[in-house]
Amino acid sequence: MALSTYSRLSLTIPTLLAAVLTLSSISTAQAQSRQPMPEGVSAVVNGRPIPTLMIDVVESQFATADERPTRDQILEQLIDLEVLTQVAEQSKLEEVPETAAALQLQYAQTMANAYLGVISDETDLSDEELRAEYDKQLDQLEHTEYRASHILVESETEAQQVITALQAGGDFAKLAQEFSTGPTADTGGDLGWFDEKTMVPEFTEAVKLLDAGEFTSEPVQTQFGWHVIWLAETRSASVPNFETVKEGIRNLMTRNLLNQRVADLREQADVQR
Repeated sequence: MALSTYSRLSLTIPTLLAAVLTLSSISTAQAQSRQPMPEGVSAVVNGRPIPTLMIDVVESQFATADERPTRDQILEQLIDLEVLTQVAEQSKLEEVPETAAALQLQYAQTMANAYLGVISDETDLSDEELRAEYDKQLDQLEHTEYRASHILVESETEAQQVITALQAGGDFAKLAQEFSTGPTADTGGDLGWFDEKTMVPEFTEAVKLLDAGEFTSEPVQTQFGWHVIWLAETRSASVPNFETVKEGIRNLMTRNLLNQRVADLREQADVQR
């Protein structure tokens, strides 16, 4: 749901921190001049406090500890931001339409994400619910995989000639190398293992009618041309066990619940365009 905010000058915390890392550290005299702060406050700029929680929020924006600056470096940049903010307020820049729109967007993003976070935390999915979703996903999976080869030609007549040669005892791989125009001709037409969703429907339907060791008795037409197909073998597709995918299922169900909550709220809202 996150949206990006654009402006000619983007003074975000990470970009300011990148700049300050090249500067020297705070002098000893500056450090000694600091006065004890009220509880929960890390600095006061012209009477306006900078809550310590703001440092925590900035820290959370960095994916790894290696990328994360020190808390003192973060605080220095929060002070710079506060100084700039106060000067901007004195100039009434919040009344500039573009700035006002950007502030409204940032507020909406923050509040929306906070609400979704609360709903996500309150979503308590039981193992039974997760297991039911797991079973549902399994039911939608294709459990059979096929290994087949094919000979692709341009016309039905050519395909029928290949079938006649096979019926006379011809070797499928050699015929594929000789006649197939497909990219697997050099390997005897071998397509390797695939499930039914991998191939175009006409090809899959023809394969499913074959037993291992059989080839199609009629040419099979697809968007790529005419095929003669030989089925080598079938096997049951491997599926991940429940514990392996449990957290992924939890995330999927949570996202679906959040999407449904958004849809319900939007349905109830009075939206005018």
